[in-house]
Amino acid sequence: MLAEYEISGAMTTNSARLFHYSRGKHQILLVHGFNSSEKIWLPRIENGNSFSVAKELASLGFGCWLLRLSNPVQGNIEYLAMNDLFQACELIQVHSGEKVRSIVAHSMGGIIARFLISQVGKKDSLKDLRNVVLLAVPNHGVSLTYFLKQAQKINDLIPNIIKVIEERTSVAISTRAYYQLLEVSPIIRKLNERKRFLHPQICWYNAIASKDVIVPKESASFRKEELEKNGVKCFEQKVFRATHMYNSLQLLDQVITPFIEGQLSGKPDTALKKILQQALETLDYVIAPPIYRSIECFKWWIRHLQN
Repeated sequence: MLAEYEISGAMTTNSARLFHYSRGKHQILLVHGFNSSEKIWLPRIENGNSFSVAKELASLGFGCWLLRLSNPVQGNIEYLAMNDLFQACELIQVHSGEKVRSIVAHSMGGIIARFLISQVGKKDSLKDLRNVVLLAVPNHGVSLTYFLKQAQKINDLIPNIIKVIEERTSVAISTRAYYQLLEVSPIIRKLNERKRFLHPQICWYNAIASKDVIVPKESASFRKEELEKNGVKCFEQKVFRATHMYNSLQLLDQVITPFIEGQLSGKPDTALKKILQQALETLDYVIAPPIYRSIECFKWWIRHLQN
């Protein structure tokens, strides 16, 4: 790292931090997602994959910056956007002499970026912003019915459940990031109800992970009619064989271990075949890289930023 800067804030004891990874003429800011950190962009081996977005950007001559959000679990998306991300963009301008030209965001980071742009537009430190890359972003919110495989009525009950809990606590759960990412969240709804929910003067590149068990294609992708209504002229989206993030150990515990135990307990062949099939499907998830370490995905969006 070339330098590290603290981003002050009044709503959390954990300060956000901005890391300067490499110098270059085109300033790119990398933003992580929920329950994560800037380390997802750095060189480190995960399941045998050591591909690093930050390292590749540095080798290509970009000015690379990494943001660590102040509270990526219980934080408020509005605060994370208007304080953490906005101040990060201002610091980049101060220390590089240039405004941010591209933002690359994973998961919740994409919602934070979209929120900031919806409020500020192309002004101040975002005046030169040309590109936003969205990696497995829950653009339409995370569906509990998908994630938990329960009945649709669960989502309908959530606002009432939240209300009861809030009446017994001092902090509004509806302002926490984990609630604001749900499809019933007012933040998600307002973002997508705006006439220009994607700024028309910015190029948007939306990458979807085909093996994502957290943000399905239906949540991440924008429909043709949505884009036509929005009027955005520079937009591309593509599906990649990738996961949301690494979760191989959990999947191994849930599928591989029962398979081995099944062999030992002498279960019928049909049951073993079914479990084996699950194991093979899981192996596919394990082998597929998280979208932020997908070389194929990186090659797709970086060629646009190089133009």
